[in-house]
Amino acid sequence: LVYSQVEELFTSVSVRFEVDSAGSVRASKRVLSYRDLIETTGISFAGYMFGVIFFCSLGVGHPVYQLYHSRSCRNRVIAFEVFSRMALIIYSAVLLAMWFKQYPMSELYSRLLDQMLGYTGDSEAEFAQMMQEFFSALENIKSRADLFLNFRIIAYILLYMQFIQLMLYFSFHPRMGVLTATINKASSALAHFFALFCMLFMTLAFMAHWMLGTHIEEFQSFSVTLASQARMLFGEFIYASSADEIEGVMLLMYWLYAFTFMLVVFFTLLTFFLAIIVDSFALVKKDEQLNFTEHDFLHDCFDAPMSWWVYWVNDFPVRSDMIHTLQARSAEPKRNDSAAGCALKDM
Repeated sequence: LVYSQVEELFTSVSVRFEVDSAGSVRASKRVLSYRDLIETTGISFAGYMFGVIFFCSLGVGHPVYQLYHSRSCRNRVIAFEVFSRMALIIYSAVLLAMWFKQYPMSELYSRLLDQMLGYTGDSEAEFAQMMQEFFSALENIKSRADLFLNFRIIAYILLYMQFIQLMLYFSFHPRMGVLTATINKASSALAHFFALFCMLFMTLAFMAHWMLGTHIEEFQSFSVTLASQARMLFGEFIYASSADEIEGVMLLMYWLYAFTFMLVVFFTLLTFFLAIIVDSFALVKKDEQLNFTEHDFLHDCFDAPMSWWVYWVNDFPVRSDMIHTLQARSAEPKRNDSAAGCALKDM
């Protein structure tokens, strides 16, 4: 455990040894850092959290109003918007409450040192008690760092939700929503593609691990083989470095696997994926050309407030009232020409 007093930074280094079923010993390290937010940084952190809670609370009101008063707005997009903002409010409130009730890490660290340096006992029982208190304080520090690591993981999930929310916001404009429209067009084809891709990818991984795992380090376990194939898919490497150490039938088996992976996955399936995306994008652009009412994004950003200003200055009817009136008029039963003629004759 390392403590940087000026930066209030605590870093714990853990080394873990694992023995697999074959008797191999693997070492892994874990470095975890935690910084105390005190004084100016603590005030800034609390201000940011209160700001998130305040603005998200304001943002929840409008979609909740839409869900309650308008049936046309009761869809998954509005529901996801409410859920994402509520999740941000709950996360910020819990994080803020945990931060307010915590003890400064520097006090825990000072207590840890005092127990070690201030030990003056001679008996074995006193030494055992001191060691127990020492490890108790050490475990408290580690649990604090692990707790905030879990908060970071939850924050990452929330950021991913905001990323999805941003794409959904852009989908409301025809030209900015090309990405979501393309994915929506290609969703069925992509679902079948990924089903086929996953089956072939995992089958090849099992074959490589089962046959070559004892000879090639990149295929030593099924999970490691999946990771190695993902790196091969991204083009990081094609030829495994440990393949130089094999020969004979095993070398032939490796090249058979490598050729199959390159032909089926690296070339054919990736080409299929690009073809699906390009074909869906062409359909989206074709639909966009048939839309004669939309303009570019910057023009619409300028036109929205200007339209409100023109409506207000000229005392035009509210657009929502006009829409309801036209919808009600279109819902009325239409009279044909003969009926209209009879009505005129009666008059």
